[in-house]
Amino acid sequence: MWLKLNKTFFGTGTHIYLCAVYIPPLNSTHTADDLLNLEAEIANYSKYGDIALIGDFNARTGEQADYIENENNSSQFLQDMLPQDYDLDSPIKRNNLDILNQQGNNLLNMCLSSRLRILNGRYLGDSLGYHTYFSKNGCSTVDYAILSKDLLPSVEYFCTSDLNFLSDHVQISFKLKCDIKQYINKKDFNNNNMKKFTTYRWTDVSHGKMYEALNSDEVKNKILNFEITHFVRNEKGINEASKSLTEILDNVASKTCIIKVPIKQKKSKIKKNPWSDNELKDLKSKINNLGKKLKHKPFDRNLKQQFFETAKYLKKASKKKKIQYQQQMIEKLSNLQTKDPQQFWKLLKSLRNNMNTTEINMKSDNLTNHFQKQGLWNKPCDKAEDEINLFLKNKERGKVLPSDFAGNWKRLETKFTSQLKNTMTSDVQQQPFH
Repeated sequence: MWLKLNKTFFGTGTHIYLCAVYIPPLNSTHTADDLLNLEAEIANYSKYGDIALIGDFNARTGEQADYIENENNSSQFLQDMLPQDYDLDSPIKRNNLDILNQQGNNLLNMCLSSRLRILNGRYLGDSLGYHTYFSKNGCSTVDYAILSKDLLPSVEYFCTSDLNFLSDHVQISFKLKCDIKQYINKKDFNNNNMKKFTTYRWTDVSHGKMYEALNSDEVKNKILNFEITHFVRNEKGINEASKSLTEILDNVASKTCIIKVPIKQKKSKIKKNPWSDNELKDLKSKINNLGKKLKHKPFDRNLKQQFFETAKYLKKASKKKKIQYQQQMIEKLSNLQTKDPQQFWKLLKSLRNNMNTTEINMKSDNLTNHFQKQGLWNKPCDKAEDEINLFLKNKERGKVLPSDFAGNWKRLETKFTSQLKNTMTSDVQQQPFH
């Protein structure tokens, strides 16, 4: 995926074409000349600016050079054959704790042909060339930031973060020098696109002022000119008509309403899972601390074993607490259903909101069915509804025997959970069961 960083806005010497990259491993069923296709795209975009690549290349490059070695030591005869504006490669040592494989060799050849340079192991923040991927079987450096040779003087740092519980890859980042404020002095920058429209607020006296404004000669003339003006039916004509109409509305609003002062919105807090507690928090902190040590000691077997065992325990503990939380909510809802319907629907609504933000199935078929069924009410299965109601009534009257409870609760709980999830994802609130 390519993104253009405009030189006028960012204050860089040239346009920068940034690409987020993922290259499958060579033994993957999804591999299909990805590096060759990427090289063709680089050749195209390099005509208009510099290149910046960042992502997972699944390539191990070791300390092999990504530039032409000993080019400055070539014979004078060969140098005389080169064009006068040819820029000779400068040897810049690159550190790497990893080894070289076939995919890495292909990546290095692409860097040589496209005059690109790897930032890993060359800048402050990753001077030793740390590993970027960790697993039980080993570790490697497969995530890279690769830039055009001419961009290297603009790089301030390149950093590999510590390993944490979120991923088996570490985060990589780099910083380029730029001057975003430079666009203010540029005449060719279209500042009209950055204009912020004034917002107005209606008051008790706005009705009378609106009547006076619309009857004024100034507004009448503007409306008349707008009506008699012939706008061409193309993009330019539509923009001109929209601009004229906006000026009329803005003029009327400024005479009838008061300017609404924008309110700074508070940063929304990160929503945590409702089943998360101090135990899970401590486990995450422990994993982050182990990941920090593992970054500097990647071949320590005991440290690696502790990290992955703790990560496995965190996954199991989180899943267990989630199931316990769901069971508690089901039991709480069953108690509130008849005792306090108002609290029942209030709790159900909060659970529905939590499910919409934390559990999203991104499969295309599920998304299509989801939006096609928006606004429709799906009546639950009559048999399941009758069994649930009968069970709850018997439970209230004390007619449920311990053996029946043990044998039937799991089956009823499954049906109740399914019905609960359907209710949570529905936009139409149903009435309590009777």
